Amino acid sequence: LRIFRGVRISARYAIGSALHLEGDLDGSLAALESLHAERLRGNMRYAIWSIEAANLVLLDRDPPRATKLLEEAAAILRPPEDILLGALAKLTQGEPGEAERLFVAAGTERGGARLRIGSLLFMEDGRQQEAIFHALRGFYLERVGRRSEAQRELEISARSPVSNVYVERARAMLQANDLEPSDPRSSLAPQVVGTDE
Repeated sequence: LRIFRGVRISARYAIGSALHLEGDLDGSLAALESLHAERLRGNMRYAIWSIEAANLVLLDRDPPRATKLLEEAAAILRPPEDILLGALAKLTQGEPGEAERLFVAAGTERGGARLRIGSLLFMEDGRQQEAIFHALRGFYLERVGRRSEAQRELEISARSPVSNVYVERARAMLQANDLEPSDPRSSLAPQVVGTDE
């Protein structure tokens, strides 16, 4: 089937997507790179731009490019996860006001799975998207210092039965927070003990 251009493009996209979800973000970028030379339409163009932007955001790399990709993808489809990725990119760029605007625009609940019909059928796994949505909310809240809110979001993501890079990062952040409490009055913090002379 590889003689068909559409099959080759779809296969490369599937590899890039799988590598992304496994956490091989650089591998995913490499797999998607050759697709930029292709003439893509509709949902496939959206999917490639969105995953490349997500790779860059999770790698904390090139936030202007991530922002540009997300803005271009938004003309086709704009799920709340992409809005949250945009908020994280804006934080990295030093634009907290715009980041907060996007964070609020993404909402607090993911909602159901989305379906879009175009040059290809684009469906989402509702459980996986829910976990990604809450993980991204948690990443944002943690970065802006709202740790108790972040913990709630990360816990929702960490409970997901479908593991991916977002769920694993949420679990790792929760574990790190347990080991390094933010409250300086923690029993693990250094204590000053007075002595009677």
